[in-house]
Amino acid sequence: MQSPATPPPATSGPSTGGLVRSRRAIVAARGRNAIPSDGGGTGKSDGND
Repeated sequence: MQSPATPPPATSGPSTGGLVRSRRAIVAARGRNAIPSDGGGTGKSDGND
């Protein structure tokens, strides 16, 4: 039996598949020269608010 102080490995279980997929999607979006938002608080839209 494992010690309760030892966390389970981060790559175990079926729940990690979606997280890995999401991280890849974020990296891909950054690589497409995504326009950064101005934060939405400037009173004008940059199209990405």
